Formats: sequence, C-alpha cells, structure tokens
Amino acid sequence: MKLIFKIIPVLLLLVLFTDLNLYAQDVALNSKERFMQLKKIKLLETLDMNEQTANTFLFKFTKMEKDLAQVRDEIDDLNNNLKKLVQQNADDKTLEEALEKIDSKMKEMFNIRKTFMEDAKKLLNTKQYAKFILFEFSFEKQVHRLLMKKHRGGRRGADDDRPRGWED
Repeated sequence: MKLIFKIIPVLLLLVLFTDLNLYAQDVALNSKERFMQLKKIKLLETLDMNEQTANTFLFKFTKMEKDLAQVRDEIDDLNNNLKKLVQQNADDKTLEEALEKIDSKMKEMFNIRKTFMEDAKKLLNTKQYAKFILFEFSFEKQVHRLLMKKHRGGRRGADDDRPRGWED
C-alpha cells in the first residue's frame, strides 16, 4: 500500500512533465507557422497580384519553403553527425564523406531556391519580381529588428537612427 502512495506522485509528475514538453513543442511549431503566415500576408500585400497569380505564386512559394525546411533538417542532422565525427577524431576519409553529404545538401537547397526564382520570374511582371527580390532580402531583417525592439522593451538605442516601421 505504501508503495502505491510513492508511485502515484512519481507517475503524476511524469505525466505533467510530458504534457509540458508537448505544449512547448506545440508553441514552437505554432510560432513558425505564424511567422510563415505573416510572411505570406506581407508578401501578397507587397506584390499586389491578381487572384489567379497569387494562388499560383503562393502554391509554388509554399512548396519551396517546405522543401527548403526539409533539406535544412537534413543538413542539421548531417551537421550533428559531423560534430560527433570530429569529437571522435574520425579519419580524414570519413570526414570528407560527411562533408560531401553536407555539400550535396547545400547544393540541393540552392537548386530548390533557383528553380523557384526562375518560376517566380516567369509568373510575375518585372516590377512585381523586383519587389519580391527586395522583400526577400528585407523581411527577415525587419522582423528581427522588431523582435529586438520588443526584447529591449520598445526602447530605441542612441545609435539607432533608423526610421520606425518596416522599411530600411
């Protein structure tokens, strides 16, 4: 009987910690999804496309982002493997093989992006394509800047002479 009273609290703690871990994973996943939704909304606002073009563009953009995320995950796994090999003082041949796999995945990422850019260039008019290129280079930087501003409590530093808002 005493054993049951010892086991029950341990089981409750185990269930509680498991539930908290799943909640934390869910929050992280939702954050990524919200970020991608925000990016798509801002992108559509910036490009000002008709409905048919927007649907085609978003389909291709979403596929590219999904493919890139999958390859990034594979690269993360390969990097973790490389780290283990270095820690284990693996021989040069083994390290070279691991590096070749990483190099191959990096090229795959480049090709996914290149294919999408070629498709986007065909789909968008010249002005939209130019806006897209500018958006791609500035969006994450702007989000990072806003997050840092929020982290600082909304205070702008003395050396922060950039205008407020999204634009550089």
